[in-house]
Amino acid sequence: MRKKSLMTSILAMTMAAVMAAGCGTSSGSAGTDTGALGEDKSSESAQAAQEETPADTGTEEKMKFTLSLMQGNEDKDYLTSIMEDIVAEYPNVTLEVEQIATGDYPTKMGLNVSSGNVADLSEYWRPDISHGGLEYCKVGVFADVTELFETEFAGQFTEDTLNTCKVEGVQYAFPGQYSFIMFMANKAILDDCGLEVPQTWEELKASIPIIQEKGYIPWGVSTKAYGSAWERPLDYIFARYVGCAGDTGYLNMFAGNVPFDTDEAVAACRDLSSIVSGYSAADSMSMDDTQIISKYINTGKACYSIAGSYNMAQFDEAILDNMVAMKWPEMPGAEAMSGDISDKSLSGVFYAGADAWENPVKKEIITKFFRKFYSQENADIMYSKFGSMVPTRNLKITEEDAPGVFIESKEIADNATGILWYLSNADSDKRDQFYSFYQQLWFGQIDGDEFAKQCQELFYNGGN
Repeated sequence: MRKKSLMTSILAMTMAAVMAAGCGTSSGSAGTDTGALGEDKSSESAQAAQEETPADTGTEEKMKFTLSLMQGNEDKDYLTSIMEDIVAEYPNVTLEVEQIATGDYPTKMGLNVSSGNVADLSEYWRPDISHGGLEYCKVGVFADVTELFETEFAGQFTEDTLNTCKVEGVQYAFPGQYSFIMFMANKAILDDCGLEVPQTWEELKASIPIIQEKGYIPWGVSTKAYGSAWERPLDYIFARYVGCAGDTGYLNMFAGNVPFDTDEAVAACRDLSSIVSGYSAADSMSMDDTQIISKYINTGKACYSIAGSYNMAQFDEAILDNMVAMKWPEMPGAEAMSGDISDKSLSGVFYAGADAWENPVKKEIITKFFRKFYSQENADIMYSKFGSMVPTRNLKITEEDAPGVFIESKEIADNATGILWYLSNADSDKRDQFYSFYQQLWFGQIDGDEFAKQCQELFYNGGN
């Protein structure tokens, strides 16, 4: 009864959150750590034996199995075909598939939840506040699937991957796709400027005005609201100074619980200003990241680029030969997070509907789907055909499959501590206001101190 009584309020909450949600699956901007992807520790023979078990519905009752997928990725028809093959084993079961546009999906999910028509298996965002997934898990809309990851799929995922799919220690989501952010430099530009690839904060900071003086654009990023690339320097610098999670981390700062007038926060804002203010293209606020890549990165006009692993197809092969992967350097006096850090995430997950999970036949269908989905065979198909990375330990990508800079960037991300998009827990109503003065910072219209002041005024609620 508790679930149904909260549906209306959750729908209202979801609608409000969605209107200003910052980064969806395609941006990859709300990252979290999936950890290194190493060897598969599962038993292939046991899995094969399970797949050969004949289907037994245990009932003559006819039923419908519903699969809900987000449109926009080329793998949707392929995923549908996997489910079609499985459902075909059950004579009494018919399959209904809906593919919903990514931008419409949060609203559609809210309507499905409020009407009690949640799909048996849904592709959706990970369980955070941005699109309602967190609350849906808490009130029992989605099933607790912990048992599968303690038995059949045990050892196939890192703890960080599983933690991304948990709410209050309970696993609700099936890991879907893995993505990571790549920080890259055009080495040909650095060579022309007489610079080595920066290894330290001082070298990175010093390189930027030299690159600009030589006639290049230091940062090839969009400065448009909700763009992905320009978010990352803020993530990285604040992570160094105050950390990501925890009571005093930047997630809690942008959630309004920690002030921006501390020495560490002001220093972070000043350092951010020192490397971004006035160093992007003059028209960067009128273009998205894809357009920036086309106009400034592929033409060799911009030096530093930040892109998601899902953006690789947008880069020309010729320019990728000049690109080198970089790590975000450690920063003197900023010791909250040391070592390698990376914005990486599960850019998509799946949820089993709570009612479906209680149905033995539907539970079996869902389990068979993920046996196939998490297999090495499928991981190879997903990457080779669609560029999608299944986040299991058995994912292997070589230079025969991808450019060298991609392999280098993936290695950095796999072994780094993951961080999250700084606005993940922020009030959605405040995001548009934030971007207006974040743009001013990038264009040199305000300095770091003023940026810290405006963040304090907008976000800090006194910890209430």
